[in-house]
Amino acid sequence: MTPIQINALVRNIGRDPEAWRPRAIVRLKGRDFGRQHDFHVFSYRNMAVLEGWSPRMKAALLDTAYTHGVIVKAILSPARHKEVNLARQELMARLRASFGFSIGKIGALLKRDRKTVIHGIRRHLEHASKGGHP
Repeated sequence: MTPIQINALVRNIGRDPEAWRPRAIVRLKGRDFGRQHDFHVFSYRNMAVLEGWSPRMKAALLDTAYTHGVIVKAILSPARHKEVNLARQELMARLRASFGFSIGKIGALLKRDRKTVIHGIRRHLEHASKGGHP
């Protein structure tokens, strides 16, 4: 996705439920996260989950979810499915590199311990250096 497409997607949050569709449906503990809410976390009743997230941060979250083929709700959940973990680790690394956030702030945003964030960033960098998915 280009930055222009991401900005258009962020502007349309809540207006067009078809604007964001995951490429893959991830089933976790018998729940179909992709079909449960077409617009998952960004519906108006769930907007409190992303309090403190700027439009650029939301765009990074959406882009990461799209790249890995998972939905935003799964990334922000406590789920430990492989694809979800890879997406979450990439998001941690992006928040650190692009926004310069501290480990503690990333942990607070994703509701993770700071050691988990450090581990996630290291794993993403190792995975990326080996030529892994994104």
